[in-house]
Amino acid sequence: MSENVRLTPAERERVRVLQQVVEGTLTAPQAALLTRRSVSQIWRLCRRLKTGGPAALAHRLRGRPSNHQAPP
Repeated sequence: MSENVRLTPAERERVRVLQQVVEGTLTAPQAALLTRRSVSQIWRLCRRLKTGGPAALAHRLRGRPSNHQAPP
C-alpha cells in the first residue's frame, strides 16, 4: 500500500493507540477498550502496523469500487 494514503481521524487515533501498544506504554486490553476492538484484533493490527506502517491500517478498498456494487 502506498505511503501517501490519507487517514481518517478515527484511523489516525487507532494508529496512535496501536503505536503505544507496540512501544509497551499501553497494554493490548487497554487498547481494545479504547478502540472498541477485541484483544486478538489489536494484536493483528499491531502486526500489520509493524510490517506496513500507518498506511497499512487504512481501509483496504479505499479508492476502489465496492465488491458488492450492482452491475451497470
